[in-house]
Amino acid sequence: MRTRAVFLDLDATLLDYNGVAWAETVRAVCAGLPLPDGVDREHLGRVYTEVSTRHFRAAEQRRDTPADGHAIWRALWLEALSGCGCGSDALAARATADYAAERAARYRLYDDVRPALERLRRRVSALVLITNGPGSTQRHKAEATGLTDMLDAVVISGEVGVAKPDPGIFELAGRAAGVPLAAAWHVGDSLLSDVAGAANARLGAGVWLNRGGAAMPDGVTPDHQITSLTELPALLDR
Repeated sequence: MRTRAVFLDLDATLLDYNGVAWAETVRAVCAGLPLPDGVDREHLGRVYTEVSTRHFRAAEQRRDTPADGHAIWRALWLEALSGCGCGSDALAARATADYAAERAARYRLYDDVRPALERLRRRVSALVLITNGPGSTQRHKAEATGLTDMLDAVVISGEVGVAKPDPGIFELAGRAAGVPLAAAWHVGDSLLSDVAGAANARLGAGVWLNRGGAAMPDGVTPDHQITSLTELPALLDR
């Protein structure tokens, strides 16, 4: 069946916001907060990093699909601030607002994204973003980077209540694209979420975007493997 749509993951596929950028974000927030005298800003940053990492690792294992990511950030900042003896709703609200702004300032699309999307647009009828994560914050990423205007639909687990690799989220993307799932390919950096999800949904193909050249682990085999999105249009022409 001819490929009529391409589904794309967000984080580490289209969006380049890595651990270094996140650490810079946390440091900037801590540096700018009006903290009481005696509060160690570096210590606050370490505490926030710990509570945030712990929370999101557990959420990923549970496959949580929360709608309001900003509320999660606020709760985590309040927990970190309280752990440093300066917890208050007002300070947590300020930290959350600063955190959202500092993150957005560091969001970048990979250099290959815009050229690849322009070429794909000439080959398929629909481009759809499928991403796991809290609804409000994932949508903010898509809007802040201009992806919303470049794609035909955005499907976020926190908004629809189902997450990759469950086939249900791909079914929703197929409806948004107006194509049967067998006529869609999905591209992402995760073998467990993206490639396995594509197989679960019986898409036309699951493509592993392996930007770092990682070794192929046992257990999941993609239909195709690429190291850059610029390789994708040529695959569709085969």
